[in-house]
Formats: sequence, structure tokens, C-alpha cells
Amino acid sequence: MDLAKAKGVIIALLLVFNIFLLYNNLTYFKDRGVQKETIENAVAILKARGITLNCKIPTNALNTRWLIYGNKKLFDDAEIADKLLGSSNLSKENGSYEAAGKKLIFSSNSAFVYTDEKPSSKVNINDTAEAGKYARKYLENAGLLSGKYIIDAEERKKDGSIVLHFVEKYYGYLVFDNYCSVTLNNNGIIRIEYNKLQIVDLKSGSGQNQVSAYQVLLANYQKGSGQVITAMDIGYKYPEKQTMEGIETVELLPVWRITIKGMAEQEYLSAAFTDEAADPSGEMD
Repeated sequence: MDLAKAKGVIIALLLVFNIFLLYNNLTYFKDRGVQKETIENAVAILKARGITLNCKIPTNALNTRWLIYGNKKLFDDAEIADKLLGSSNLSKENGSYEAAGKKLIFSSNSAFVYTDEKPSSKVNINDTAEAGKYARKYLENAGLLSGKYIIDAEERKKDGSIVLHFVEKYYGYLVFDNYCSVTLNNNGIIRIEYNKLQIVDLKSGSGQNQVSAYQVLLANYQKGSGQVITAMDIGYKYPEKQTMEGIETVELLPVWRITIKGMAEQEYLSAAFTDEAADPSGEMD
């Protein structure tokens, strides 16, 4: 075989090899996400069940990861009181602090509520961005936003005030237990509701993928009556009515948070594979 033929064979082999790699990569990434047709079918099935989607269904397929909470107290009550209330004319009684129309009440090792009857700043709460910037700076100066926090929700009250709900985002996941809900009027912050649990680690699970968002919807919403789902977010939430008293650490699997129009409470549905959730029925009634 002469040199020209040898070069031709090598080039042909390299071309075939590259096409093979490209096909494998495309197949891999295709399998990692959810097909467009699957999402469209899920939307149609939910609509037939009386449920409307007013948001995009997340399509990313991620490996299951465990979030580990610890039971360590993350702040000093007296230090928080000094930052929020000031040290002058400060009174303390049964876990609560008061000073000049301001009050700070600790409800647990991880939570407190702060109120101010007469804030003396000036904030344009009609501008959500400006209100958010003011609130974030205030919270950071008080040492309450350690980590990455995003404004997860906002609400306009009938009295003209605005509520901004900050939630911690940890390696792409929302940590619903770590939040700071701030209420402002034109004079500044009038209320802070705060909760912070210790994050010890985020570890990989068995390698199984999380339950896809569309699977969660199909498995949990078998029959509706005009509900409109406005948002789906993945994150972690400690079960309500359970305490960490006497527990050193606890491991949590992710959940899908479902927001439904007109409902004050959001729903939290497991995003981990179970026999029931892995293959929900998708037949139209």
C-alpha cells in the first residue's frame, strides 16, 4: 500500500471514529434530559385531569444528592440583639429582647422574629429592585445572609408594604428551611422572619436520577378541579412537625416544590425514586 492510500485509510477511520463519538455524546445527553414530546404529553394528560400548567416543566435529569443538616446553633442571641436593636436601653425577658419600639423574639435555636414599629429610613418600595437591594444590604450588615441567597418570592400587602422572601441556594438547590422573610414600608424594615439550619454536606446518592418533574406531577395530581400550577422548584425541606432535638445530623432527599395559584401553602413532593413514583400512570381518563 502506497503512502497516499494509507493516509486515505487513516482519514476515513478517524472520520468514522469521530462520527461514532458524536453519536454517543448526542445519545448520552439526549438520555440525560426529558424529551419534548414527553413533556407535551404530560401537559395534555394533566389538562385532561383538570390541571393547567402555567409554567415550564423542568427537564434536567440530575443525580440524587443527599443534603445533611446538623444541629449546631449558628448564631448568638445577644449578638443578633445588639446588631438589630442596639445596645442602649435593651431589655431582655424570657428569650425576647426589646428596645425603643423594636422587638426580637427567638422561637428556637434556628429561628427568630424581629419587628420595628417605627423605622426611620427611606425606601422606595414601589421599585422592587431598590427594595431588594436595601433589604439585602441590611441583612448582610447584620450577618444574616451567610452563603448565597436569592429573592425567591415577593408579595404586595394591602397596607402598601412589600414582603421579600430570601432563600439560600446551595450548589444549585434551594434550601427551603434557610430563609429570611423581610417586610418593608417606605420608612424601612418593619419585620424580619428568620430561620437557618446548619448545612454539613451535600453528598451523592446511589447514582439513580431524581424523579423527573413531569413524573411527580402525573403521580401526584390524578384528578383536578381547575388548579393552575404556576411554578416548580427543586430543593430540600425538613419535614414539618419534626424536631431535631437529640439528633446530631439528618440526611434529606430533594423535593419538588409546587406552587398553585390562589393557594397560600405550597406543596412539597418527593423527588427521589420510589417504586410508585418511578413509573406513574400516564393514561388519559
